[in-house]
Amino acid sequence: MSAPETIVELPLGVIERGFYQPREYFNADAMEATKRSIQEKGQKYPVIVRPVLAGNPLFDPSWEDIHYELADGERRFRCCKELGLATLKALVRSLSDEEMLDYTLTTNDSLPLNPIEKAMVFSRLAKEFKRSQAEIAASFNLKQQQVSEYIRLLDLPPEIQDLTARAVISVRHARELLKIQDAEHMQALATEVQEKSLSTRELTKKLKENKKNKPLEREKVTESDLFFGFNAKVKTGKPEIQGPLAQESVELLLHDPLFAKKQDAIQGESHPYQSFNVLERLHQQLLPRPWLDKLRYWLSFELGTTLGPEAWLIRLEGSLLAGMLVALGAVWVPLPALSAGCGVLAALVLFLFVS
Repeated sequence: MSAPETIVELPLGVIERGFYQPREYFNADAMEATKRSIQEKGQKYPVIVRPVLAGNPLFDPSWEDIHYELADGERRFRCCKELGLATLKALVRSLSDEEMLDYTLTTNDSLPLNPIEKAMVFSRLAKEFKRSQAEIAASFNLKQQQVSEYIRLLDLPPEIQDLTARAVISVRHARELLKIQDAEHMQALATEVQEKSLSTRELTKKLKENKKNKPLEREKVTESDLFFGFNAKVKTGKPEIQGPLAQESVELLLHDPLFAKKQDAIQGESHPYQSFNVLERLHQQLLPRPWLDKLRYWLSFELGTTLGPEAWLIRLEGSLLAGMLVALGAVWVPLPALSAGCGVLAALVLFLFVS
């Protein structure tokens, strides 16, 4: 019979970050809210840990006391550490390595893992624990195709994985970008999606156009060629030319506005979910932050939109208001005039949601 679970007060110094923890992005607003809650009400929910025993990659034989590995609750652990607390409540469990990895997905419902972090969990379950994609899908109530698509995200270059993880571009955008073989072209399109807020439909259309025109294009000098200065490749129908950069290609690259935007993006990227008007700012103040965060994840990763939840809520409210006006107008307005008004309102609502 396994030992009963116990809740204990553990010194923060004996708690180690989970070896299988995939989370790399911690939402600043969520962290601040957790800190305020702990300050005002104390730690309401214990973290979950397991003892670090010999054979665990984290085990250090020089430790004098038993250390514990976090299975769940890293946000609470970090907040307690930042607040300068000496101990925190912990539920001690005996967990296998595979259970530790499962926990990273099943115990993060309050703030889900981003798509890249999910992809890392699925990939490790497949590679390290030999679980098939069908088994992984059944464990997390997903379809096998969804698991496969998540794992494929890890084929993206690190820079685009980062954009996807931070919801700068959506999962649907990332899947479209995976169709591109050339990494430089992929990065350029990812930057364009970010800068111009391209929809997935617009990105798909651009990919088709590029594929159609590709045989007619000449390969340009890449940014890396520009930075390093030699061995540029220029495709002219003849053997590759080795030597200094082709001046014409350099001039074209330097005057390319997209290239300039990419350089600006290296200095610092703006988050796509910024409010640009009073109504959106008002929605940010009135709606609970956890709701907004979950809406952002859903809108970006499931619908593939780059608009923030505030903008969508304004559109929804506008549509409801239009419906109410039509209902009220039906009482007094003649039928032909009402039909014409409905047509105008329908066109306006369609424009709001498509634009």
